[in-house]
Amino acid sequence: MISEDRELELWKGEWRAETPPLPKLKVKLRQRTLRMVASNLAAMGMLIWCLVFPARTAMRDPSQQNIASAAGECFLALLASAFIVRSQIGVWRPKAQNTRAYAELLYKRALSDVETMRFAFCLFWVAAFVVASAEWLFMPKWSVLRAHPVDYLARLGLDLLLFLGMWIFLIWNKQRNLKQLDEAKSFLEELECHG
Repeated sequence: MISEDRELELWKGEWRAETPPLPKLKVKLRQRTLRMVASNLAAMGMLIWCLVFPARTAMRDPSQQNIASAAGECFLALLASAFIVRSQIGVWRPKAQNTRAYAELLYKRALSDVETMRFAFCLFWVAAFVVASAEWLFMPKWSVLRAHPVDYLARLGLDLLLFLGMWIFLIWNKQRNLKQLDEAKSFLEELECHG
C-alpha cells in the first residue's frame, strides 16, 4: 500500500514535469513574441532616426546648440538600445517544453518589460532635463526673442507637446506592463500550488 502510494506520487511528479504547455499559454507567448519582435523593429527604426536626424541637423547648421543636442540625442538613443538588448537576454525561448517553463518565460518577459519601463521613465526625466537645460542655456537674447517670438515659441510648444505625448504613453504602458506582470506572477504561483 505504501509503495503503491509512493509510486503513484512519483508517477504524478513525472507527469507534471513533462506536461506540454497549455494551448492558451502557448498562444499568449506567441502573441508576446510577435509584439516583442515588432517593438524591437520599431525601436531599431527609432534608433536610426535618433542617430541620423540630429547628426544631419548638426551638419547642416553646426551651431553649438545643434551639436550639443545631436550628441545628447545620440548618446541617449545608444544607451536606451543597450539597455533594451540587455533586458531581453534570456526571454526568447523556454528552458523546456512544459507548462512551468512557459509560465516562467511569460513571467520573465513581463518582468523584463517592467524593468524596461522603469528605465524609460528615468530616460524620460533625463531627456526632459537635458532639453529644458538646452532651451534655457541657448535661449536667444530677449531682444531677438521679442523680434521673432513665433520661431522660438513654436519650437518650445512642439517640445512640450512631444513630452506630454511621451508621458501619457509611458503611464499607459507602465500600467499595462504591471497588469501583465501580476497575471504572470499569479499564474506561476498557481502552478506552484498545484505542482
